[in-house]
Amino acid sequence: MNYYTEAFDDQLDKIEIYQCYPLFKPFVGSVYGRNGPRILLIAESHYLPPESTVHRDPANW
Repeated sequence: MNYYTEAFDDQLDKIEIYQCYPLFKPFVGSVYGRNGPRILLIAESHYLPPESTVHRDPANW
């Protein structure tokens, strides 16, 4: 049984942030939108090493 769907991947791939960082593409559950309105919340959770400074420069991020 699949717990996710790739039905939205083509549309998500057109968004610039997902072109630059494909690993950020959201997980979309296999029953998304079947029971009620479609609401998709996207949040970020980064686990960077303490010595990382990439997040301090928006252009590099």
